Amino acid sequence: MAILNRVTTLIRANVNDLLDRAEDPEKTLNQILRDMAAGISEARSQVADVIAQQKLTEASLHQAKTVSEEWGRKAAVALRSGSEDLARECLRRRNDYQQNADLYERQLASQTETTNQLRKDLQLLAAKYAKTERDKEALLARYHVTKAQEKIQKVQVTGTFDDPANDLRRMEDKIMRGEARVAGRAVVAGDSLESRLSQLDAAEGDLSLEADLLELKARLAPPPAAEAPTEPDSAG
Repeated sequence: MAILNRVTTLIRANVNDLLDRAEDPEKTLNQILRDMAAGISEARSQVADVIAQQKLTEASLHQAKTVSEEWGRKAAVALRSGSEDLARECLRRRNDYQQNADLYERQLASQTETTNQLRKDLQLLAAKYAKTERDKEALLARYHVTKAQEKIQKVQVTGTFDDPANDLRRMEDKIMRGEARVAGRAVVAGDSLESRLSQLDAAEGDLSLEADLLELKARLAPPPAAEAPTEPDSAG
């Protein structure tokens, strides 16, 4: 029976797995609930039909047995009356109705098994529907939490999470780079000043060297020649 297969499929369906694979869990969950509700409605209607058929089969079985027994009594009456041909015909009809009764019994057994199974599955599906309906918000909340955790994990791996700490680190890096540039300029400026001072030192060194050279020259220069005394004029 198709309805049995459908109900069994709905009962065995794993709602969590379906939600995990769904692109839109809320839409999928609503569809699952609609399918369950439709399955329950169809199963109830089918159960009612099967029970009705079962009752008809029970009535037919009862009638077939009653008629079969009646023909059996008629066969006994005919035989006691000495009419074997009539008794034989009565027994033939009794057997026909008994065969019908046997057929109805098998049919009733099959219908009873189907009805019992369908009613059992209907109860299970109704219970699953009620639980899913109760857990709907919790299921969706759990799904959203899971997705949020996955997003956080993904952000942590890629390092693109908009964390205020990242802004602070970027500011610190900017400040450090600025300080480094200032220090670099100071070094450059210092190098220029030191170069000028070195030039002054070199110039002073040259002046000192010239002074030393003049002093040395003065020391090494021969003393000036002494002037000869002036002779007295003889005419005087």
